[in-house]
Amino acid sequence: MTAARAALALAAWLCALHAHASAEEKPAPKDDRLKVTVYYSKDDERWPEVEKAVEEAVEPYRKIIHFEKVRYDTKEGFTRLAQAEKDLGIAPGDRGDVTAVIGHFALIDKGGRRKDIERYMPRVLERMLMQNDLKERRKTDAEAYAKEIFGEKATLTKEDDADGNLYHRVEADGKFAGYIVDAYHVIWCPICADAQFLLAANASLKVKDVRAVHELEIYGVAVDEERAAKFLGQFKGRDPDKKVETLDTISGATKTSLAYDKAIEKVLAELKRRAGNAAPKKHEKDEP
Repeated sequence: MTAARAALALAAWLCALHAHASAEEKPAPKDDRLKVTVYYSKDDERWPEVEKAVEEAVEPYRKIIHFEKVRYDTKEGFTRLAQAEKDLGIAPGDRGDVTAVIGHFALIDKGGRRKDIERYMPRVLERMLMQNDLKERRKTDAEAYAKEIFGEKATLTKEDDADGNLYHRVEADGKFAGYIVDAYHVIWCPICADAQFLLAANASLKVKDVRAVHELEIYGVAVDEERAAKFLGQFKGRDPDKKVETLDTISGATKTSLAYDKAIEKVLAELKRRAGNAAPKKHEKDEP
């Protein structure tokens, strides 16, 4: 073999070796499936019951999620649980008997009294994977709502939208009676429906009524009517100049509760601005 051919052979061998090494170093394909990890102890007498609920919840989605069960009464399992709790902001004192981590969200069972996994996991998975219309504005009938609140003679005049809210001026018997607002507030939570509600304010801009359009929910499960009515009822009588001292939030739906509070505050501020702009301007000859 000539020196030139030997050099070419060596170069070819080095190229092949480099290609093989590069192929071995190539990272594994990224797994973009939703990760669902359930941490449990084999000594938990309730685990068989919880495990059955978990298996039923994940069954429809096994092909599109990455699901595993991890015992935290092993060194490796406990280390993983501790890291997951740290990532999710769960204090050690709030640790559950069973913890289900779904993406960047956690459900906890604790003490046989808190059974969030059995109650909410099916809906959480559905919301995480399917979304449905929880992040969309729903159609409303502002006119029917106005007649219900202000009487059958109520008429609406559509005004300019602001901050994603739809404003309607209400008149009854030829006089200004108030406003109907179709309010919409985005909630940055993957399983929470955005806050959408109808609000009625009287001529003095005090809240007469608040009606949920997107149902009030806890982890995708509708709040019972009594609790929902109590939560919405606290907003009646609020006006742009009334400072709210406390807010009665729905336990398990804090983000939604705060979203309502913030959205109503913005709506009332906008109504005050509109009322000020609509006031007749005084001329120099007018008396104060």
